[in-house]
Amino acid sequence: MASYQARQRDPLFDSDTQALLERRGSELLGIGLILLGLLVTMMLWSYSPSDPSWLSATDAPVQNWLGGLGAALASPLMIVAGLGAYALAALLLVWGVRFVTHRGTELVIPRTIFAPIAIALTSIYASTHTPGADWTHSFGLGGLFGDTVLGAILGIVPITATLGLKILSLFVAVGTLAMAAFVLGFTRPELRAIGRFLLVGLVVIYAGLVGALKWLGRGVAKGASGAGQAVANRSATPSDSDTSRRQLRRAPAAGAACGRDRMRSARWGRGSAGTESDPPRRRNAGSSNRRARTPAAGSQRRPRAPAPPPTGLSAARQGTTGTIRSQARSLIERAER
Repeated sequence: MASYQARQRDPLFDSDTQALLERRGSELLGIGLILLGLLVTMMLWSYSPSDPSWLSATDAPVQNWLGGLGAALASPLMIVAGLGAYALAALLLVWGVRFVTHRGTELVIPRTIFAPIAIALTSIYASTHTPGADWTHSFGLGGLFGDTVLGAILGIVPITATLGLKILSLFVAVGTLAMAAFVLGFTRPELRAIGRFLLVGLVVIYAGLVGALKWLGRGVAKGASGAGQAVANRSATPSDSDTSRRQLRRAPAAGAACGRDRMRSARWGRGSAGTESDPPRRRNAGSSNRRARTPAAGSQRRPRAPAPPPTGLSAARQGTTGTIRSQARSLIERAER
């Protein structure tokens, strides 16, 4: 019995075209997930308890950015999971980016299976915090699910509620981060790269702050040195008051010098008109006259006639000279004091 082999059909596209289509399809899927994640974020961010939904009937206008559909979907999510519903938006955004960049897309199914656990841990962690004044619900930030699980755990733990809440918050935070990293598809090399990036960024920020502080310190030191130099120059430069004080101090000395000059003029000039440079000339002239009048050798020297008594004018001159001398002495004594 003869057997015949069936002829295989040729593929519709070659391998390169198939790879190209797969890449473009992955990118389109990623863009769709990113848009969906943005819509979920907008829906949760604009949530209002007064919007009409399946759990509340009201005639108030819808305040949700996505209209009635957004209000109908956001209400059960916020009531059940609280702020943990934002984990769903983060899941859609991160996996959308991974599909666009073609990073870890093969892990999407085995990792996203545990997404409900990550959302539940996020709700429990949100319930460990005290709600603010803008939270109008009767339950906590983690919704009804987070409050229920948190209350059950605190009832089992054999410690006080305050201490148990703090310890549980720490452990739940660590578990939430680990589960979120696993569900979002992060691998060990990616975590190492993220840690290295954060460490280098921290070092760079610290170096920048230190450099800025050094620069500010140099500027402050330069300004202080400039101010000190200005003060030193100001103290070195005499002011008007210092100049007047020095002039007052020099006034007695100037008066004494003036008195000395008057005494010299009175001594050499004897009331004749002449300057301070006259005495040397008179001395020289007198010496030449004496030389001229010196008698020759062997001649007999005639005795001088006695000086005539001082007349009224000469007496007045002597009195003036005595007055000038007394004033000069007083000025010299003041200067020496």
